[in-house]
Amino acid sequence: MAFITSSSLLPKNKLTGPVIATKRSIIALCLSVVLSVIVVIPPFTAHAQGVAAKIPLAHDPVQKINKHFSKQTITYSDGTMLSRDIINGPPKPPPGYELQRSAVAMPEPDTMVAFGTLTVPAFTWVFGCSSVSGAMVAGYYDRNGFPNIYTGPTNGGVMPLDNSSWPTWSDGSTTYP
Repeated sequence: MAFITSSSLLPKNKLTGPVIATKRSIIALCLSVVLSVIVVIPPFTAHAQGVAAKIPLAHDPVQKINKHFSKQTITYSDGTMLSRDIINGPPKPPPGYELQRSAVAMPEPDTMVAFGTLTVPAFTWVFGCSSVSGAMVAGYYDRNGFPNIYTGPTNGGVMPLDNSSWPTWSDGSTTYP
């Protein structure tokens, strides 16, 4: 009767065969121990930042300064107080500022006097001055060193200089711009 022993399953090379099999066994054993430990350890939550210790405790009532400006103070658990300023600009320009809002004709640049102009968009007032002025500032930077601020389909991805690129639209009662 012939018995198959574990040594008869090893490679025939007598010098390295059992050594290779032993190394594989040790690696397999170590790998199984490491994987077992990973499975047993409870999962940890990863955070890009530490968990916020600030929790808002109190919101003071909103103080209406005028019809377009309000303030509110928020107190946090660490004692920090935040002053919240709320700007509620009118959707239409107030009457009496037509001259300030009118278009300005700039003179042609004169290289002898070193006069030049900036390429800043001039948009029509829509939903208050904050949104329009923010878009105009973004348009300036889009055209002067930061080309990916506006990436829309209009004007080849470069912020237009006025509203003429976009159609008018309505909120149901008023047509803009």
